[in-house]
Amino acid sequence: MILTDSGGDGWGGATFQISTDSTLRFSGTLATGSYAVEYFCLEDGEHTVVVSGGSSTTIDEACFEFDDIAGDSFRGCGAIEDAFHTSSGEIYGAPSPAPTISSVPTPLPSPSPSPAPSPLPSPL
Repeated sequence: MILTDSGGDGWGGATFQISTDSTLRFSGTLATGSYAVEYFCLEDGEHTVVVSGGSSTTIDEACFEFDDIAGDSFRGCGAIEDAFHTSSGEIYGAPSPAPTISSVPTPLPSPSPSPAPSPLPSPL
């Protein structure tokens, strides 16, 4: 995991957490500077990354990136909670949650047409 800070002064109290099945696996921060690399192994499956904490002025400088063996990456900046999948050394964005049921669609258009537009603008 590559940690970067555009301000060059560390994440200012912000931290990352990597969880699998709601179990915290790894956590850390970029204490100082603008760049660091954290090494860890994740088994195949779905994981969650959370970056939080710090101040409202420093959290937007906090960025992370995962790179996989195929050269693909998964990245984010600022306060974030996101899911991702790992499989055979590769990383993928996780699918969005299952769709929800929306309200009933609006009725069909009315059977009679609306009045024709006026040639001049309407008075205010």
